[in-house]
Amino acid sequence: MAVRRIVCLANSYKFGGLCVAGIELMPNGSFGQWIRPVTNRSSRAINHFEQTCTDGTPSRLLDILDIDFGDAFPENHQSENILIKSGKKWKKIGRFPPANLTQILHYGNEPLWPYAKRISNGQSDEIPADKLPYIKISLALIRPTSAMVRVFQSRYKQKGKLDARVRFEWGGELSNLKLIDLQKSSNFQNECAVEYSLKNPTMCVSVGEIFIPENAAYKLIAGLIV
Repeated sequence: MAVRRIVCLANSYKFGGLCVAGIELMPNGSFGQWIRPVTNRSSRAINHFEQTCTDGTPSRLLDILDIDFGDAFPENHQSENILIKSGKKWKKIGRFPPANLTQILHYGNEPLWPYAKRISNGQSDEIPADKLPYIKISLALIRPTSAMVRVFQSRYKQKGKLDARVRFEWGGELSNLKLIDLQKSSNFQNECAVEYSLKNPTMCVSVGEIFIPENAAYKLIAGLIV
């Protein structure tokens, strides 16, 4: 068990709670590995109590957090999972400068996960379960030159409950991914406009848990910094 310091780059909702993830910030100022704090509950989700820090506020994107961790808990393709220490509050140390995110960005000319296929609402976002063993990391920070957020009424949700998806090109691949950033998705949905254009957005892309009915996992936008 040890206290490890991370820069929060994903703060999203998931079934059963919340999902938080970030890059470890080392004592010498360099960056370590991606870390996704999880619990031993079946959903692995963080709840609102666990996300509330010692100052009484919830963690948010770009917070620098000290978190008490237990054992590593890699599961399927999510190699970054580490159990949090139950009952230990997270401590906010400060804010990470957005200008310094360039040091963490993933660069490349190829798709991050070239195993995805297109589905009805998305594009290049579904990864079949038999391809997941080939995935070595399930988190990455990217910055496309532009992106389009579309807010719409999904046929899978009751009337008035909107979805938000982000369409962008990166690594030679056109993607259209579900936005699950806790704050940004709520903001976009409250505005109820059809589309928003973004320039040079910084996005934390995550491969979620296996969705049993489809026997697949989905690429998601778990953090959006604009």
